Amino acid sequence: MLTLGGGYQFEPDVAYASLSTQDLPVDNTTWTVDAFFEYPTPAGTFTVSGAYLDVDFDDAYKGPDPDPAVFNVLGERNGWYAKAGYLFPSKIGIGKLQLFGRYEYWKFAELNGIGDQTIKWTGLGINYLINNQKLRLTVEYAKTDYETEDATNKDFDTVTTMVQFMF
Repeated sequence: MLTLGGGYQFEPDVAYASLSTQDLPVDNTTWTVDAFFEYPTPAGTFTVSGAYLDVDFDDAYKGPDPDPAVFNVLGERNGWYAKAGYLFPSKIGIGKLQLFGRYEYWKFAELNGIGDQTIKWTGLGINYLINNQKLRLTVEYAKTDYETEDATNKDFDTVTTMVQFMF
């Protein structure tokens, strides 16, 4: 299976580089592309996916009094992710085991007061799929790395556990 996707969004005069005077209006131009590929073989099922996103507010975050909408996590930014997985072919007990990994790279115009902030995120995990994937148990380890650290932006590690079921 191969899927390719893309999107484009344009919003004129959506924010201001000077919010207090409502001066210097800026546009939002956002575009994205993504791909997903899955290939089952007798040796197991291989999955690869990725995406790129670019959100542009005409550099309004550099303005004299920028609108909060143009910076931080939902503001001007670009980045990408790549993910790969491998589903073992043989049943293990009553389920199947899947290993996966993900890498993300994000560059924010400004994040929590730091200009040109970069975040790298790496994750590795295991899914245990039971009863034809009607129940999924997941454990994932992730590491978040800020290029510039301060009191708000600190590197951290996360372990996530999850149970998902269909009914």
